[in-house]
Amino acid sequence: MTSTSKLIVWRNIGILTLMFCMLYGLPNLVIMASYLPKRMDLHSAAVWTAVGLGSSGLILLIAIKIWLRRTKQSMKDLGWGKPTTAAALVLGVLFAFALLGLCYMNNKRLGVEFPIGRIDPLRILAAVLTAFAGGFVEEIAMRGVLMTELAKIKTRTWLQILISGFCYAIYHSLQFLTSPVQFVQSMTVSTILGGILAGIYVLGRRSLTPCILSHGLANLLGEPYILMGAMVAFAKFG
Repeated sequence: MTSTSKLIVWRNIGILTLMFCMLYGLPNLVIMASYLPKRMDLHSAAVWTAVGLGSSGLILLIAIKIWLRRTKQSMKDLGWGKPTTAAALVLGVLFAFALLGLCYMNNKRLGVEFPIGRIDPLRILAAVLTAFAGGFVEEIAMRGVLMTELAKIKTRTWLQILISGFCYAIYHSLQFLTSPVQFVQSMTVSTILGGILAGIYVLGRRSLTPCILSHGLANLLGEPYILMGAMVAFAKFG
């Protein structure tokens, strides 16, 4: 593996992370999440933020597809449709419910509702859009693209998991940049969560199915209430 090849991989990872910061994290998790709750009720603000996340996710997915075509790769190279293991699928589902439990406790601490059994059109819209953006697009990028690129330069598996979690954490923590303590806490928690999803990807023989299932299920069942809790935390600690 030449030094030029390594530079290309790290460049690709840098560009990917920057794109998620500028097109995904900044406009939705920072700007919309801080502005909208001041103009409307928290539930509506979360739904509109979910619309923003879905739109950003679509743009990023198109960009990834273009990059794959130009580099003569396909979604299959990232693990799309690849056979996986029962252990990874079970762990993915368990992690989704564990994440929901953590979000429920966080919302309860912040005084934000989390009626997981409520069904209404706006909730369904927010759930589907965030499942697409987070469960589908983020996993393709942060697990599929990023870890496949790292594998090309023979990066150790544990380091792939750590880097995947760290890059995932960066654009999930932008809202706390002005609060160093909260930023470090957010980076730590998000790196662990992203790292677990990366570990599920590896356990599943680098198939995207288990991590998409896990992340998507958590968003389908937990949104827009996860976003509502994040918005209150942003207003309180950001």
